[in-house]
Amino acid sequence: MTHDDLTATTSADDRAVRRRSLVATGVWTLPVVAMATAAPSAAASLSRAVCPSIAEAYQWGRLDNGNGTQGPSGFEEEDGVVFFRQGSDNAKWFLGVDLDVTLGAYMAVTTGTTYTFAFRAGGNTARGIPSVARGPQSVRFEIEGAVVSPVYSTDTSQISGVQLSKEFSWGDYSFEWVAKTTGAVNVRWHFTVPGKRSSQRLGFDDIRVTMPVITCS
Repeated sequence: MTHDDLTATTSADDRAVRRRSLVATGVWTLPVVAMATAAPSAAASLSRAVCPSIAEAYQWGRLDNGNGTQGPSGFEEEDGVVFFRQGSDNAKWFLGVDLDVTLGAYMAVTTGTTYTFAFRAGGNTARGIPSVARGPQSVRFEIEGAVVSPVYSTDTSQISGVQLSKEFSWGDYSFEWVAKTTGAVNVRWHFTVPGKRSSQRLGFDDIRVTMPVITCS
């Protein structure tokens, strides 16, 4: 968990899901996602898969492995943008004992279809804390347990991957995945906070992400 109150920056054409009220975070189940049903013509429906929508907070459920301690870990809203913030710290003192937080949903896919996931994300490091006392965090996107995105890291010197912002400013990201099956698949964000390296560790970095907007081809 970081210790700064920093204001996020957003753009007018932000594609993130927008809400006027705080989203409740008390539901911990993995609901089946209702698919978009805008009906194309009969001929088009035979050749083009219906593109799923998993951009709403209520479609997702949170789980963790029990290694967390203080810090927020749930949906929040700021300046009209709804996002998931993972700010829980790792309570464990041993390297290799990670805090794993997953945010999962289901989506229907059609074999051979390319799905592009677009989202916004930002990191926040605990400023004013020596590096030996600060812990990084990373997040990746998984489908049926397989990693399908880059690893997004708050500190690539400790966790290699794509460097996220350090002041919670938003960045735009996307990745593609080609379905090899037809039916419902499990998708999830997987946040990892490594175990503490020393008794001096005071805090961990935070990550926030919007739920992805999906396009199909």
